[in-house]
Amino acid sequence: MSGRGDDVQTINLSRGVWFCDVSVSGNAGAYGASNFVIQFTGRNGGFDLLANEIESSWSARKRVSVGDGLFDFGPGTIDVEVTAEGSWRISCEAQTSTSSARSGTSSSSTSRSQQSDGANRGRARLSGRGDSVQTMALQAGVWFCDVSISANADAYGASNFIVELTGRNGGFDLLANEIESQWSGRKRVSVGDGIFDFGEGTIDVEVTAVGQWEIACARQ
Repeated sequence: MSGRGDDVQTINLSRGVWFCDVSVSGNAGAYGASNFVIQFTGRNGGFDLLANEIESSWSARKRVSVGDGLFDFGPGTIDVEVTAEGSWRISCEAQTSTSSARSGTSSSSTSRSQQSDGANRGRARLSGRGDSVQTMALQAGVWFCDVSISANADAYGASNFIVELTGRNGGFDLLANEIESQWSGRKRVSVGDGIFDFGEGTIDVEVTAVGQWEIACARQ
């Protein structure tokens, strides 16, 4: 869907995981850059804020889950409410739960996957710039993940850097939640049959950032 200025439209999403590319341009008024907000509200439950930015031009990829989870949207009609001055676009694509690691390229081409083909041999790597959603395919076991960010600042100073992992077969982990222009750390990720572990297979990696980031995981 696309439009200009404030609007409310609807989309129908089936059960599963969706990746949504969102963007805005010319989003400025007499006083400079304006608010750009996208809210998804499900008729059968669920709420998500896909964008809440003050930018004249901005784009990102976001993850939307439609299913039976406590905070998921129910499948069916979802109301999409947009607050903007400029021209905006929202494009969503369904993902398959059995897919292997898949590159996620935003409409602005500012984020790209560089995952190693050696994921099945115990290594996986992702990198990009700005907000993005990409995927990793991790085998059962314990993984150590090196996470880093640089040049993560805008006109107001250091920005948020958040890395969220969500398993298609269960499990959630927050690898980073920092307000730093430059940061790095090593985190532990467990993939297996534990009650809070990720299920083996596809894991969605959602990043919130301004700068250049990298995630490199190795199975122990």
